[in-house]
This record gives sequence, structure tokens and C-alpha cells, in this order.
Amino acid sequence: MAAAVWVPPPVASQQHRVFLLHGSSTKRDVFYKRSENFRRTICCAMFGAGESSGSTPIFPRVDVRDPYKRLGISNEASEEEVRAARNYLLKLYGAHPKSKASIESAYDRVISESLKRYRRKPKVLKPPPVWLQKLTDRFDTPPTVVIAARAFAFFVLGVWSVLEAAATGPSFQVILSLGACIYFLKKRFKVLWKASLIGVAAFLFAWVFGSFLVPLIPFPGSWNIELATSLISYIVLWMSCTFLK
Repeated sequence: MAAAVWVPPPVASQQHRVFLLHGSSTKRDVFYKRSENFRRTICCAMFGAGESSGSTPIFPRVDVRDPYKRLGISNEASEEEVRAARNYLLKLYGAHPKSKASIESAYDRVISESLKRYRRKPKVLKPPPVWLQKLTDRFDTPPTVVIAARAFAFFVLGVWSVLEAAATGPSFQVILSLGACIYFLKKRFKVLWKASLIGVAAFLFAWVFGSFLVPLIPFPGSWNIELATSLISYIVLWMSCTFLK
């Protein structure tokens, strides 16, 4: 009868041990990873950070109400500075949709407000030419009573000229108009020779100007050229002795 032989149980090889250890560590890693993902999900739901995917940066001032503070610029920033700030922020955070929308919204508001300020700003009028300024400086507006009195005097001369045109012509009335102009100018300048010089110059200009203007104005057919020119000269003389200074 053969004797019984004791055979020891098989000992796990080194490779088998490594496999068992590796398998147990893998299970622990899976458990830890699931726990970490759960915690991240809770944090994202609480703080709104779940909108970013991966490592996409989020604009830190996305909820700032002031558009200038949101872009990081001052209220007096120029259009170039506003555009540069917007381009820089879009370069950093443009991959995040909400950040991009916030930056674009702030940029649009800043540009809109700058346009409103520009429209409300009073426009600076361009100064007139030097020659026009000197010409306007030669004229002045006297009191209304003076304007009305001198206008009435020359109006009477005009009516008189029209009534006497068929008989003798307006020569006498024209001489009276020159004398009235010199008289009114002397009251303004206080010097007779200066008033006479300006009055004669205005009289000559009035007749030359009237001669060119008469053919362009449809006067009544019964009026001759001399009468029409004299009426125009009365207007020029009235303006000269009333508004010149």
C-alpha cells in the first residue's frame, strides 16, 4: 500500500500577487474618481462654474453692471482705447460664450454712450473770414426810433419822386436825399468832412449799383430808368446813414 504524500497548496506567483494588488488599487481609484466627479458636479451647480469646458478661462467681471469697469477702462477713454480693451479681452476670454457676450455688450454700451455725448456736445462754429469780420464791424444797429425816422424821411422822398417823375423828374429829390444822408452821417460821426466823404461815396455807389440792378427788376412801364435808379439809391443812402459806424 503506497504511503500518502502531503502536497502543499499552490503559492501565488509574484505576477499573480501584482495582478491582485493592481486590481484592488484600480477599484479604489475608480471609487475616488467617482467621488471627485460628484464633488465637482455639486460645486459647479452651486457656483455656476460648470459652463466652462475643460481649461477655458472665464471672464472674471462677467456680471459687473458698469460697462466701463467691465472693460477695465476709465469713463474718459478714447474710442481707440475702448476698442483695444475689447480686443484684448476677447483674445483672452473669447472662447467662453458667456464671457464673449458680456464683453461685446459692454463694448456696445460704451460706444453708444460716447455717441450720445458727442451729439449733445455743442458744435464749435467756424470763425468767419477776416475780411467778412472787418466788413461786419463797420455796421451797427441803432435804436428802432432812429431807424424808423430815417426810413420815413427817405420814403417821403421816394413817394415825391414818383409823383413828380412825369413833370420834372427826380433830380431835386436826389439832391435832397444826398443832403439828408450827409446830415444823418454828421450826427453819427460828429465831423462834417468825414460825413460828406462817406455820403458822396455812398451816393456814387448807389447810382452805379442801381444802374446794374434796374434791368433785373420789373418796374412799372411808366417809370423811366432815372426814376428807378433814384428809388434804389434812396434805399442805399438810408442804409448808409443808418447802419454805418
